[in-house]
Amino acid sequence: MPSANVPRTRSCRRVLPLLLLVLLSACGDSGTKTPAGPGTDQPDDGSPVAVAFADTALEQAVRLALSRPAGDLSLAALHSLTTLSASGRGIADLHGIGQLDSLTALDLSNNRIVDLTPLDSLAHLQMLDLSWNQVSDLTPLSGLAELQSLALEGNQVTDLTSILGLPALATLDLTGNPLTEEARITQLAALRDRGIQVSPGVPGTEGDTPSGSIAFASDRGGTLDIYVADADGTHLVNLTRGSTGNNWEPVWSPDWTRIAFTSDREGGFAPHLYVMDADGSDVTRLVDEPGWNPRWSPQGDQLAYVRSEGGGIVVLDLASSSSLSLTAGMAGQEYLPCWSPDGTRIAFTSDGEGSLQVWVVAADGGAAQRVTEEAGSAVALAWSPDGSGILYARGRAEWLVSGLPVNVIRPELNLWESELWVVELAGRQSLRLLGESQPACGATWSPDGRYLAFTSRQGGDFDIYLSLPGVGVPFNLTSQAAADITPSWSPRSVAEYAAGLPTEEGPGPALDPEEEVVFADSALEAAVRAQVGLWTGPIRRRDVELIDSFYHGSLGISDLRGIEALARVVWLSLNDNRIRDLSPLSELTTLRTLFLDNNQIFDLAPLAGLRGVTWLHLSGNQIEDVTPLAGLVGLSDLQLGRNPIRDISPLAALRPKWTLSLSLSRTQVSDLRPLLQIPGPNDQTPALTEWKVVGCPLDDYSRNTVIPALKERGTQVTE
Repeated sequence: MPSANVPRTRSCRRVLPLLLLVLLSACGDSGTKTPAGPGTDQPDDGSPVAVAFADTALEQAVRLALSRPAGDLSLAALHSLTTLSASGRGIADLHGIGQLDSLTALDLSNNRIVDLTPLDSLAHLQMLDLSWNQVSDLTPLSGLAELQSLALEGNQVTDLTSILGLPALATLDLTGNPLTEEARITQLAALRDRGIQVSPGVPGTEGDTPSGSIAFASDRGGTLDIYVADADGTHLVNLTRGSTGNNWEPVWSPDWTRIAFTSDREGGFAPHLYVMDADGSDVTRLVDEPGWNPRWSPQGDQLAYVRSEGGGIVVLDLASSSSLSLTAGMAGQEYLPCWSPDGTRIAFTSDGEGSLQVWVVAADGGAAQRVTEEAGSAVALAWSPDGSGILYARGRAEWLVSGLPVNVIRPELNLWESELWVVELAGRQSLRLLGESQPACGATWSPDGRYLAFTSRQGGDFDIYLSLPGVGVPFNLTSQAAADITPSWSPRSVAEYAAGLPTEEGPGPALDPEEEVVFADSALEAAVRAQVGLWTGPIRRRDVELIDSFYHGSLGISDLRGIEALARVVWLSLNDNRIRDLSPLSELTTLRTLFLDNNQIFDLAPLAGLRGVTWLHLSGNQIEDVTPLAGLVGLSDLQLGRNPIRDISPLAALRPKWTLSLSLSRTQVSDLRPLLQIPGPNDQTPALTEWKVVGCPLDDYSRNTVIPALKERGTQVTE
């Protein structure tokens, strides 16, 4: 682990987007926050007083936030401060920070902090980033009842007892901490069971993380395509870009040079089997008959699959093109063949005796034997690396439609009841691999047999997760507003397969990490320098390439040119600046959370391509036309208050994958009928869960018909 004394850019990738759903939204539509009470015997009348901060670096950060580089500070000014960015300043002592008792968001990452005691009085704190410090004792945080997001990556935390009872906690990052076994298993499980998103990063210790690349299918481009990404989520490449139809179920060959997959690219109802080189070239159809669920034999000379017409498991000899039907005569339907490591047996799933169960048959034919006795369903996924057992998904029977989770086609069906288990063949004993709060299906082992990659909807969308069996702490590999399914793991990196191919992070070859980054706005440059701890000299791409969160409000930033170099930023907050042109943001396709309240924005066109954004706050700008937002299907929180918006008909085109919270307070909207056209994710769930129209000049039909109709659907309306 890097020394906590060395400021560095955090590599945390997944925590900060979810943790700030509420941050600033309370004041986004209601103007300036009323300062909290002083919490001190000193007068709070705005008069300058001598303010004592034990650490000069902390005081400098406060002065920067208040735009007061010198002179005394008034307590009223301190109490009015709601956000503070103090990352990478070498801060060691927090005494004095209690005077900032209205803080809701605080970034203290990349400092030298050990003692958190001064934070115990920040009762309104909602977001706290302490990544890369020297923190071990979390006791001072135990009373922060409003804390929703806590980032602790790269510290010395061993025990989580003090934060188990935080009532509002929603996201927690503990990557790189030396947690005890009790904390890793029992305490983390308790947090996850409360619905808290825990991100300890890729499971394992420093230097002990999974490698290689993972192929999977995703509909992030509209139809299902096959992608490959390194096991840390980087270097994403679309291998079937431009193909017609859907492509799914990628499976690496044993020599890792080819991928078999299922596709309906030739039209018709039934899919067919194909094979392509590892870089996506030389696509060939394998057999004339329709089929799915392809699986290579360990020697690579045979392929097992499910025949569409007539059903059954078929083994295809790739050299002679001859085939053997393994399950002819069995009742019911068979799915998902899985080869044993020695190639002598094949496990599969069959409903021949009622519910779906796991069966085993010799690879050269013979009588099949049932190996699971689940009361519900058991779906075979893969053999254990040592051949002693079979990994299966235990739960609902509606998971499979031509190898796809049914939810991709019918979102109203959920996967919350599915779990990953292994049945030991010797004694027929079953062992759960992941916790009860971690529903999963579509799993595969890493090439070294230590990790699992699996599909889960625990974060809302279907995503690919990685986990160490028995520890059950997953890492979200994909985290997209899309369905990412059917993973298959190779020991080789993407660079070994697809050098020079365009990646999803940006077209063309990788950018030069030594290239200098120029920021047009000096305030923006200063904010970047403060975050990465680079006070002098040129800023290069390598200095900013790991920034995943960037929040710098009230700095007077007006020009965003140069910010496109933050190519991996997931969470961006630039509230209370002077920004007009959003063009540089159009390249930040990794964005999930974007806060731009109280700027001078009028043109939203640059945001039209940011389809991964889930939280978008644009209150207090000059926006009239909301048409560019219609394609942002991943939106779950949209704040448009205090804008001169009159026409919201473009929002009728929104097709949110899940539910949507929408604020139109203090706009000029009078006609709310377009909102009735926004469909929910299914028949039982409303599209709008929360809706604010405070101060809108609503017409009679909207007030007397539309609002009651929305309330009847379950929408919480604030008028």
